Amino acid sequence: MKPPTTDRVHANDESLEAASVKHAQRCFAKQNPAPTDEQKRRLGALLSD
Repeated sequence: MKPPTTDRVHANDESLEAASVKHAQRCFAKQNPAPTDEQKRRLGALLSD
């Protein structure tokens, strides 16, 4: 059995990395949903004081 070419290995590493980044972004978005308008208003009020 001959070892895979380096091109193939690097391509796999890149797609794995991209997939893990997407996964991390999805998890982060679930834990930290985008702020609602109400939350933005409150934050704006806090910052303006």
